[in-house]
Amino acid sequence: MSLNKTKDKTFGTLWCFKVVSPLLILYLLFIYYIIKFPERIFESSILTIQYAQEILANSQFDKVSILAIGDSTIGAALNLDILNKDAYSLVAPGGNSRESFYILKKFLMNNQKPKCVLMNVSANNDSFYYEKFWKSFIVHLYSLNDLITIWKDSEEHQFHPYAHQNLTSFWTENYLSKLYLINFPWFQFIQSFRGMSSFIFSHQLYLEFIRKSRGQKIYKKTDFEIAPELEYLVKDFKPFPLDDFYFIKILDLLNEHQLELIYIDIPFAKVGNSKIEDFLAKNLKRKKELAMNNPYVHFFETQREWDQTYFSNINHLNEAGAIEYSKELKSQLPKKCLNF
Repeated sequence: MSLNKTKDKTFGTLWCFKVVSPLLILYLLFIYYIIKFPERIFESSILTIQYAQEILANSQFDKVSILAIGDSTIGAALNLDILNKDAYSLVAPGGNSRESFYILKKFLMNNQKPKCVLMNVSANNDSFYYEKFWKSFIVHLYSLNDLITIWKDSEEHQFHPYAHQNLTSFWTENYLSKLYLINFPWFQFIQSFRGMSSFIFSHQLYLEFIRKSRGQKIYKKTDFEIAPELEYLVKDFKPFPLDDFYFIKILDLLNEHQLELIYIDIPFAKVGNSKIEDFLAKNLKRKKELAMNNPYVHFFETQREWDQTYFSNINHLNEAGAIEYSKELKSQLPKKCLNF
């Protein structure tokens, strides 16, 4: 009797092994594919972060006049050819001061410091409303050690929502959410296997364009749309302490390297909503308060509301808008930013 039970147990174990092992192998291959080819699956904005990571990992520049950091709003606002031939944009769409800090820190580790740093992070990205930053991990901008450091900082300083959260749940919430079956972009995943897929082809072309244009992101769209940013820009401004903390760490880098940073105020489209003006003004005021005693930080402000014809959506300038804004910005930049 016991012999039969042993045989049944052995058979059950072998059966489970034969079923589970292939599934586990497929899952590991699935994860590898996502990490290896993120540009084939996720939206095109991830390619800008991928370019930044390529530069940080592989390039050594003898001279950079202007380095732009921040999120997609500054990426859309700058025409690098107008500013300077030695200007580079290493931005993280959807990112905030955390990404900006790590980009600047890693750039300074391997390159000559730029003459000037331009920075802007949209108020909705550097406030409480955006807390997910999985994009930067999936293209390896954040290392595992960086992730642990961010978690430790949040725990040490009691920054909501990461305080009192164990590392596993922190990892899951912020980086693996896109691997869940519900949230995963299955259509793009299937498309990515089609060798001649226009999806892959267009992404590859776009990545090549970003490389050749030194990180410049052009919004060619001229048909203005108010969504989807409006919902984030009409809330009450609420600073996110963890991002304030990393903005201060950026200020520390400026002091350490005696590096000039110009925080630029980027206009938004005129839509007749005073709440947007209030939201953005409070964000800029917050940055000024944090940088009040730092001699290396300057602020460039322009007329905050521009005509909709210069925008792709409410806070992303289109190609024509970027040209006009870059001309105005260049006329106000210190000469040291424009010449070697």
